[in-house]
Amino acid sequence: MRNFTKLITFFIIMLFSFESVAQMYQFKARAARTDALFSNPANWTNNAVPPANAEIKMLGVNDTLIVDGVYTVDQIIITKAGQKIIPSSTLDTLRLTGIGKTQMIQVNNANSRLFSYVPIVIDNDNLSRLIVVRGGNGGKIDIHAPIINESGHITFANPENKTGTRIFIDAPIIGNKWLQIGSNANVIFGPNSDLTSHYSALRFMQQGAAGPISVEVQTAEGKFKSANTKILNLNADTDLNITAPNVLGATIELDSAKNMSVTISEKQSNAGLIAFTNSDGIANGTPATLSLNVASNVDSVNFLDNSAQDWGVGNIELSNDEGGFVTKQIGFGTDANGLTATQLTLISASGGYNGPIFLDANGRLSKPEPTVVSLGTPYTVSAVEGDTVSIKVEIANPSETDSTTVVVSLTSGDADDVDTNVSNDTVAFPPGDSNTKIYQFAIVDDTIIENQETIKFSLHNASGGTTASVGADSVFTLTVLDNDEIKADLMIVGVNDPKIGKEENTIELYAVNDIPDLSKYALSVDNNGGGIDAIEYTLPDTSVAKGTLISLSRVDTDFSNYYGVDATFNAGSGLLQQTGNDAVSLYYNSVRIDVFGESTHNDSIAWLHTHTWAYRANASSPSTTFNINQWTFGLPQVDATTTNSAAATPFPLGTYKDYGTDLMIVGFVDVKGSADPDTVAAGPATGPHKGNIIELLVLNDIPDLSIYGLGTATNGGGTDSVEFAFPAGSSALAGDYIIVGRDSTMAKTFFGVDADYIDSGGACCNFNGDDAVELFSNGTLIDVFGDQNLRPIEGDASFYKEGWVHRKNGKSLSTTFDVNDWTVNVGATTTGAIYKNATLLNPYPLASYVDAASPTSVFLQASSGSVDEDAGSFIISVQITDPDPTNATVVDLVFTGTDSTDIGNFTSETLTFPAGSTVSQNVNLTIINDILPEGAETKTFALQNASGGFNTTIGSPNTFTLTINDDDLADFTMVYNELHIDPASSIDGDANGDGRRSPVEDEFIELVNTAATSFDLSGFYLTDSNEPNESPRHIFPPGTIVNPGQAIVVFGGGIPQSPSNFGGAIVQVASENRGGVKLNNSGQTTMIKNSSGLTVLSQEYDGTMGSANMSYTRSPDKTGAFTAHSGVAEANGALFSPGMKLDSTVFYNHTNTSVQFNINRATVRETDSIFNIGVTINGASDTASTVVTIGTTGIGNGTLGDIGGFTPQVLTFAPGSGTTQYIALSLTNDDLLEGNELIEFGILNIEGGDNATASSPGKFLLTIIDDEAILNNPIVLNEVLTDPPTDNTETTVVEGDANGDGSRDPKEDEFVEIVNTNSIPVDISGYSITDGNDVVHVFPENSILSGGGVALVFGGGTPSSDFDADIVSIANGAPGELSFQNGSATNSEKVEIIDAAGNVIAELTYSGATPYEGYSDQSLTRDPDLTGDFVLHTTTTSGDLYSPGTQNDGSPFDVGVNDPTTIQFAVKEFTLANEDGSYDLQDYNIQIAISNPSSTVATQAQVVFTASDLGSAADLNNYVGEVITFGSGSTESQNSVVKITNPNITLGTRYDFALLNVSGGTQATIGQNATFTLIVGDPGDIPLSVEKSNKGVIISPNPTSDFINVKINNNKVLERFFVTNMSGVNVESKQVGKVVNELTIDARDFDNGLYILRLNFEGESTKVKFIKK
Repeated sequence: MRNFTKLITFFIIMLFSFESVAQMYQFKARAARTDALFSNPANWTNNAVPPANAEIKMLGVNDTLIVDGVYTVDQIIITKAGQKIIPSSTLDTLRLTGIGKTQMIQVNNANSRLFSYVPIVIDNDNLSRLIVVRGGNGGKIDIHAPIINESGHITFANPENKTGTRIFIDAPIIGNKWLQIGSNANVIFGPNSDLTSHYSALRFMQQGAAGPISVEVQTAEGKFKSANTKILNLNADTDLNITAPNVLGATIELDSAKNMSVTISEKQSNAGLIAFTNSDGIANGTPATLSLNVASNVDSVNFLDNSAQDWGVGNIELSNDEGGFVTKQIGFGTDANGLTATQLTLISASGGYNGPIFLDANGRLSKPEPTVVSLGTPYTVSAVEGDTVSIKVEIANPSETDSTTVVVSLTSGDADDVDTNVSNDTVAFPPGDSNTKIYQFAIVDDTIIENQETIKFSLHNASGGTTASVGADSVFTLTVLDNDEIKADLMIVGVNDPKIGKEENTIELYAVNDIPDLSKYALSVDNNGGGIDAIEYTLPDTSVAKGTLISLSRVDTDFSNYYGVDATFNAGSGLLQQTGNDAVSLYYNSVRIDVFGESTHNDSIAWLHTHTWAYRANASSPSTTFNINQWTFGLPQVDATTTNSAAATPFPLGTYKDYGTDLMIVGFVDVKGSADPDTVAAGPATGPHKGNIIELLVLNDIPDLSIYGLGTATNGGGTDSVEFAFPAGSSALAGDYIIVGRDSTMAKTFFGVDADYIDSGGACCNFNGDDAVELFSNGTLIDVFGDQNLRPIEGDASFYKEGWVHRKNGKSLSTTFDVNDWTVNVGATTTGAIYKNATLLNPYPLASYVDAASPTSVFLQASSGSVDEDAGSFIISVQITDPDPTNATVVDLVFTGTDSTDIGNFTSETLTFPAGSTVSQNVNLTIINDILPEGAETKTFALQNASGGFNTTIGSPNTFTLTINDDDLADFTMVYNELHIDPASSIDGDANGDGRRSPVEDEFIELVNTAATSFDLSGFYLTDSNEPNESPRHIFPPGTIVNPGQAIVVFGGGIPQSPSNFGGAIVQVASENRGGVKLNNSGQTTMIKNSSGLTVLSQEYDGTMGSANMSYTRSPDKTGAFTAHSGVAEANGALFSPGMKLDSTVFYNHTNTSVQFNINRATVRETDSIFNIGVTINGASDTASTVVTIGTTGIGNGTLGDIGGFTPQVLTFAPGSGTTQYIALSLTNDDLLEGNELIEFGILNIEGGDNATASSPGKFLLTIIDDEAILNNPIVLNEVLTDPPTDNTETTVVEGDANGDGSRDPKEDEFVEIVNTNSIPVDISGYSITDGNDVVHVFPENSILSGGGVALVFGGGTPSSDFDADIVSIANGAPGELSFQNGSATNSEKVEIIDAAGNVIAELTYSGATPYEGYSDQSLTRDPDLTGDFVLHTTTTSGDLYSPGTQNDGSPFDVGVNDPTTIQFAVKEFTLANEDGSYDLQDYNIQIAISNPSSTVATQAQVVFTASDLGSAADLNNYVGEVITFGSGSTESQNSVVKITNPNITLGTRYDFALLNVSGGTQATIGQNATFTLIVGDPGDIPLSVEKSNKGVIISPNPTSDFINVKINNNKVLERFFVTNMSGVNVESKQVGKVVNELTIDARDFDNGLYILRLNFEGESTKVKFIKK
């Protein structure tokens, strides 16, 4: 019993004891929980929240435990993969006690894994605890939240040595207890780990089974162990892998026999100390080894100064990732004292290096540098015979213990030239000696003429020192200069082997310099290629001057008889026995100095000269190397001639010159100063002339171009000799053109090619119109333009200011200037586009000279002229260029008109130019003064039938137009007073005052009435000589009455505005939309014609007036000559004064009040919303108001609806007011295709003022451009090339050849590309292209573009057949080319496409303020094609310059399917009848359907009644038809209502209707049902099985052959209808869902037979039968 009591007591004690023992709480799997919260008891298998002494274990794979508070547990056990512990907030924490446990966290089982995202606080009994992976391979722990440990040491361990384990710490560890890593552990400190608040040691130790430790540090810089802590290795084998920078600040300490390897792959600038401890108790301990393995790419690992550390039991082994030791990579401290000498003995290196290691001055571990022996400077020396030469031998890194030697050897050259044997001399450096050694020797001074010799010495066989070697500088080159002078002052210039015999043989020599003793020179003939012969003739002891030619004879008399002159010396037969295959050698003091031919050769020689001669090219030099290119050869003699002169090619005895004549001046250009892009573009013709060039032509190969030079004889001051010389070493080939310019960039800019040579100082290229240009060879003048001693002035034939000069073809170089050999084009660079030669009106003909003589050319002095009818005569002058010196030139001047009565019945006259004459020939016409009123008459003439001369041609101009001013017309009292031809390029050119500058709209013509009475200009018109058929550019409208002294101004366009109302002048804008008043800048005759077409006033002007950037005006007004406006003092600098005098005062003072529109016409777009009509007043009363009523006149095709329902408007001008008043028109932007609409406005009433009246313009015509005309048109302007790219001569491609004809032309390669965006053809016959001013192309009849088709129009040339286009043509307009202007940054230009009706359907405004630069050497193209905005072509994906005929990327255009709009009757026929065949008087809706409507343009068509078989329109309430309009985008059918009004219509009467005049939409057309027949009543029988109606539903026709029309009259929602055949098969059904009155069912595809139509209405159903047959 007592024992039982004890047993019970034991169990009670044990029971209470187990309350303090940990209990297991298992976190249920996900399927067994409702959430993941720690705090939810239901989530635990114990159905309670774990207490502080609990062991917790998660059961689910890839599960999550959410810690939602602060909880304490004893242990965490992980047995599954992917188990996470996370907090619910930043305040949540998990405390681990580990009471009674050594392992606070266990990861058991294979591949189990813990992810900890909750902060863990270690709260135990100050004992060490473990965090372990165990129980299976592959276990892992990931710590992503801080661990705080102020209690006991913690160890991360793998005690059972499981494989594939890993502990990843990626969060701070905080505390002052050891952080230990046990054996076999694999630990990674991640990028977010932080040990800066861990103040105790990081220890590597054995825990459990022995084994290695692997630790990787990825911690951010400065976030690992700090300098005042330790990393202590107590494990036998530890690997520490550092992959982050600057994390080794702690002391690394190794216990005895505990080896550790530290691998470093990032820079460590602040590494700490290294320590070794002895804990094994053995004397001196068992050494531990620290292996430092530093990656070779790491430039620095810096430890602290370790000299105070005791490394008694330690070793350090150095290595890197390539196996070796990198010197200066690892450092200790900052100087050589960072380690003690003893410590250095403990450091060794792997990789085979066994040498010493030391600290350098910067504290870096280093190897001794190898000894290098090399040469000191200089390495190359020139010295004269007899000089002493020193070779410097230097040493780097000498060994302190071993001496160093190197061998100096002569490796090439003649050893006899030096006074010592230097084949193998040794230079020695004692140990530690770093001084340079000098090795000297003398050059032998001999008497042999050796020319220059080269001797080379080299260092080799270096030995001793620290692995001594020879450095890179090991070769010494000595150039020995011979002091035994060779005088090559004589040279061979000719040899001759005439066929007559050897007695006439000769050799000719030339003295290059003065020769005091000719006997030092000798000759030999080297016969038959057998080598150099001995000297055979020595010249006599005499002196000769520089330039002397010496001829040698064999027999004096034979020489004199043959050559006609005496020989200089007789050389005898010993020398002059040569034949055509013998070489000739010339010697000085027995040294060969010159040669003709090759002394050693075989029988095949290029210089063979049997029975003929060889002569040296001018300006050659003696040489012992034969150069056949320096020699010219005569033709072999067939017959022996007795004299040289009789030979086919005589020997050119005595003609050699020491200067060359193989180069000549071709031309030069004086570029206008303002053409330089570095000067002001519109500035005066001054400046540095950097664009100037001189062009030269190479006549023969020039091996040495440096003998030539150029000069400029300035202002007639005589020659300046050579001012520019070609550089040494330059050469040129025959046919080369050479450009010498002042500035390469300017030459490239202006001419499109680079200058070959630059006269950078401008010494010879600074000519400016009155300077001669000279060409020299060896200082001798060989060619010239101009007289060096005479300064030409403007008007002289040789004056070329701001122009160019070019040698005429066939004219050769000459030192005698003849202006007739040259073409002089003064002022050529002042016109056209000033930055490019190619776009000048007269471009310089670069690289165009040909050697053949230029053909004779005859031409007219001018192309036009005028004469008064009473002048009596007129002279036409004909000129000639390049007359033939021996043949006269003949040409006819022929009248080409139809009536020569007024010129004395002149028909033709033959003119003869005498041979060589350049004097003009004149034809004197007789002018008949009749009494007939004819107006100005034009007579035309042409040059024809040219003959004689040299290949005579008729030049340009070759036609002449003579205007005879009639004096029999009634007095025309108007005079041209001011012409604004060339508006200034900036806003300064805004003459019409509308706020913008336009080259078209700001041109103007000012006329002034000089009479004392008013002049009625109504019906007169303005035209010019360039306008085809002299068609009107402006017609003066009715009411254009000009008061006495009043001015009238016609602007090119715009909305002219002026505070002074242009001085009270009449102001109009050009009426005919033909490029404004079109004042051509290059010159023309502008004319006023009366209504009969007779010229009543004309004014001719030239290109000077057309390039003034201001107007030309009479000074004084009305009577003076024309002059530039701002050049007149009274103008005060103004550029123009339209309507007013020069001094801006008025021409005419209005004595009465006059009111007028400010312009006569204007054009707006329908989309412009508002247009303001201006009304001006002149002579306003000072006391009375002026009241004006403005309204429409009814003239024009527009309606009031187009201008917002405009009603007449009343304007009141206050007394004294001269301010223009405006009426704001509201423009209606509808979607109807109306075409352009015209609406005229007039002054309907005027009251008040001082006798106020309406003045001109009293009418105003407004043109409204219909935007639907553009939207409706499928033609798209897709690409425009206005500036064909300049050709790059360095490529094989002709870059600017857009038309594919093989050449680039600035006009012919311009093109326009338009595309049909419809999938059906479009007829573009009559469409035109304009440049905004002129029509440049009109598409002829039958110009059809297929669907997606392309039309290309080029400026000219012969376009290739390779273009993928329907139409490829060249411009056919009046200019004969597209002639697009490129525009500039300030000037805009335009391209327009106009349809056959005159509507502008596409346009592009480019350059100027637009983003489209038309001057960029490439096209402007849409991107994407057809729909995108215009861009520069090179910015597209292709990067090409242009793509005519294709899309930007070269692929064909694909417009897809975009069928046109179609409208048609919904049915072709309908019978309107009751069941019994009768009819009711009712309305019938004729339904018109539409398909493919345009989203932007409305569609219209006219429904008309056409006929009836038994009735008339009267039966239908006189229905005549109506216009049906489908709004843009609308697909709803439209109805036309027909009223049946006749009760007596014969049953079955047919009424026919048709659709006409369809317009709008997308190229709208009429569909298949173009007609409709309404049958009223039905007299026929209907089968009993067929119904015509049921419950308010009527169908017709029944039977039907195509459509069933259903009329519904029940006002109910039709939900759906079905059509079934008699077999019950559903053949058609449709969901409707709304109230409808009519349906149309298409039965065309139904089989013949009986059908049932079922209609399901809301709440009821109706069935009707019908027959298809």
